[in-house]
Amino acid sequence: MVRPDFRHLASAAAALVLGVATATAEPIRITSGSLVFPASPIPITVELAGAGFTFNGSTGTQQIWLSPYGDCLVPACVAGSTVSLNTVGSESTYLLATATYQGQTFDNFGGINARSSLLTEWTGSLELPANFAGGSLSAPFSFSGVFRLTDEQTGVVQRVDLFGSGTATVTFGPYGSPEHPNAFGTQSVRFDFADVAATPEPASLLLLGTGLGAIAAARRRRT
Repeated sequence: MVRPDFRHLASAAAALVLGVATATAEPIRITSGSLVFPASPIPITVELAGAGFTFNGSTGTQQIWLSPYGDCLVPACVAGSTVSLNTVGSESTYLLATATYQGQTFDNFGGINARSSLLTEWTGSLELPANFAGGSLSAPFSFSGVFRLTDEQTGVVQRVDLFGSGTATVTFGPYGSPEHPNAFGTQSVRFDFADVAATPEPASLLLLGTGLGAIAAARRRRT
């Protein structure tokens, strides 16, 4: 399976609506939800929730690129190596899905005459310790996405950017091949979103501190 490129997918989505009026809404931070693999009876379930927006969908490993699973299908996941958490879902990933946005419900995703689509990307990495013997490891991840919906009355396409972060947990077990006794395969993957606001960058904190210091100095001079 060829790995999808999120940027190329976004460009393709833009091309599909070329010539159609597009409106951009305020970005939404995803504050809760998860991606779970495996989840019976469908291999992968995805839930997203933020202010005025929810999404519930299911898909499989043939429709979404799940790096911590796919990369370990070959004997590449060994103690001391770094495992990519990158996971990408294209417009045709979530054919079984329902979303709500500002009181409207959308359940026709990625198909013919679909009113809505969703592109998603989880990014991050985790390192297998040098003495790793299997089990679960956790690492932070970042999330970005684009939700698109079409107004049936006006034909206007609305774009809603999504963002968020949280903790990924990957469980590894033996690769299962006598030819690669020291390799690991992926048994499960979870991305759990956290309701945590973005931390200010150090440069922003420095500017804020400098500004507060200047105000305090000015007050001292006046007194």
